[in-house]
Amino acid sequence: MKQIAAAVAVLVLAGGVVWLREETQSEHYPTHPDSTVSIVVDADSNRSEQSQTLHEMAVAQLTFCRLEVNSDPVGAIEQLHDDETQFRVVLRPALDQTDRVQYEGCVEDWLLDHLRLSIVSYERNGPRLPGEPEGAAS
Repeated sequence: MKQIAAAVAVLVLAGGVVWLREETQSEHYPTHPDSTVSIVVDADSNRSEQSQTLHEMAVAQLTFCRLEVNSDPVGAIEQLHDDETQFRVVLRPALDQTDRVQYEGCVEDWLLDHLRLSIVSYERNGPRLPGEPEGAAS
């Protein structure tokens, strides 16, 4: 009887581990190659070096974070004309949900001394692949 109880306990534990893994594991899915995502960030600097501009620090961090995902920049990272602390990066293809979480986490980390970026807007544009989640990464 003890052996049966031990075997059942092992099976339940193994099933729980498999279930937990499936529920918490990041999964990538394909996005349409012509889709894009436009991300606007707000930059704030505290005590930066005199030789460093807010623009070049924001570009450096956004460029580094692009290395964390499977998308490439479309054009240059631009400073918005109506607010000199905001910058836009456009990536192609659009990020899947896993890459979006990865990219946003990287952007909002304190990677560069005296620079803090926060995401203001995230806009997915372009076609979707059949079966691509509608609400994903919008």
